[in-house]
Amino acid sequence: MIARQLETIVNQRERAYTAAGMRDAVKLQAISTLKRILTFCKGKPEYQQLNMLRPYKGQMQAIMPGHRSRFQGIRNKLSTLIDIL
Repeated sequence: MIARQLETIVNQRERAYTAAGMRDAVKLQAISTLKRILTFCKGKPEYQQLNMLRPYKGQMQAIMPGHRSRFQGIRNKLSTLIDIL
């Protein structure tokens, strides 16, 4: 469940960056890394997903929308997932 929620958020952020024409290497690398780990942990139990995703908090924070962004819903969901980890 956590992997699916995070995958949705990662895909939304990738679309937002593509639409805005952003080519920030750090954010694109974070998205790539998260997508790779998410495909691996999709079928695992939730406790294993938590353990696998814990080292990637920094990548999750890198793609988090800003405080004044119009994507506050995504920001809140992502910060909740980071807090769970």
